[in-house]
Amino acid sequence: MVNDKWGNSLIVADSGYANSRHVVTPFLNTQNDVEELYNESIIWTRNPVERSYGVLKRRFPVLSLGLRLKLETTQAVIVACCILHNIACDNNDMGMHLY
Repeated sequence: MVNDKWGNSLIVADSGYANSRHVVTPFLNTQNDVEELYNESIIWTRNPVERSYGVLKRRFPVLSLGLRLKLETTQAVIVACCILHNIACDNNDMGMHLY
């Protein structure tokens, strides 16, 4: 699974997405232990990412409400929220209500 843009990286997604060359999703109906282990590894990989999204959405509710902006502007808002969150964490403003 190598190409110029993504190298050998993969995107781990939920079953709402289709498997592709760069996207891996869990098996809907596992048939053996190997497939069960694969699904567990997908879950273990996705959980911290999903928790991080939750933290950001609680700190910046606009991320939960949806943005009615151009795609490029939406991307900039998301990146800005991540940067502001990291600055807050660096300054020990962990927002205890966020976790």
